[in-house]
Amino acid sequence: MKHALLDCNMARCVWALEKEDIAEFIGGLQEHNARAWLATVCSSLPQDDLVRVVVTLWAIWYARRKAIHEQNFQSPLSTHCFVSRFIAELGLVKPLQKTTQVRRDQHPK
Repeated sequence: MKHALLDCNMARCVWALEKEDIAEFIGGLQEHNARAWLATVCSSLPQDDLVRVVVTLWAIWYARRKAIHEQNFQSPLSTHCFVSRFIAELGLVKPLQKTTQVRRDQHPK
């Protein structure tokens, strides 16, 4: 886990493109047990940073699998840009959910 998502060259380059405080936090964790590592991340980061870390982990894993199984290599910058776009799209979904809820509440049953 640690090598694939944090220490390999591609992963390190993706994390280097991340916000400095997130990159320093992730780089400074010394936990070797994956479950304990994730528990530390979840309990230590604010919600927005936690979402960014989880999406980044997922994107690194996806890019790694594509490279290994399909010989389709993605640059660290492409992975980083994907993470930013994905999170921006998640942000667009939140207001729609709130709007839908308000509309339901306004209509009498």
